[in-house]
Amino acid sequence: MTDAYRRANRLSILVRDYQDGEPDHWGDSYNRDDEISTVRSQFYLGDTLLYDQKRGSFSVDDLPAEESTYRLIHSVTRRGPIWTSSSYSESDWTFRSGYESDTGWPPKAIPLLDVNWTVPIDAHNRARARPDLTVGLHARHVRGLDGGDIDPAQLWVSYDDGETWRSVPLESSGDDRYIGTITHPAKNHTSGWVSLRGRVTDSIGGSLTQTALRAYELS
Repeated sequence: MTDAYRRANRLSILVRDYQDGEPDHWGDSYNRDDEISTVRSQFYLGDTLLYDQKRGSFSVDDLPAEESTYRLIHSVTRRGPIWTSSSYSESDWTFRSGYESDTGWPPKAIPLLDVNWTVPIDAHNRARARPDLTVGLHARHVRGLDGGDIDPAQLWVSYDDGETWRSVPLESSGDDRYIGTITHPAKNHTSGWVSLRGRVTDSIGGSLTQTALRAYELS
């Protein structure tokens, strides 16, 4: 989960870099770049890069008062024998924000999009190459904030560590929840891993594209 807050012309981002299958079980890195992993945040006003640092959470001051489109790209690269799965993960948001006159506490929250994934793999992040795997996506705005209507979600899968992507049809199960069936090829026709990418958008100019390279291993 990621939170964004606006107070006057200051915008603050709080990123939870690490999360497992439990919705409220997460950890922050804040500032990390070592032999194990690198965290990076890039923050744009339109096409102009305002912030680029190897840390998760940050604040940016002196933003323009008029409502504008912002983009946040947050990525985590994992290396070494500890991190065999999820070698690279990225969340790419766009959202609209303008001057916030309410200077009370807490600051005004921005309704970023979020996606809850349901991927039926084992405790070692593995799934059998056959049969098919059913994946669930739940699109929502963080903390139940009002962010307008959410458009239908999209899902892609890659078997070559993100070199090429294939679209996976999704079926709606109601309440912004979707189900897609991933048909794995034979393991020897893959890198041995499956990468996932999902995208959601809303009616007020928000979007989120999430990518996980080597999300799980084929057994």
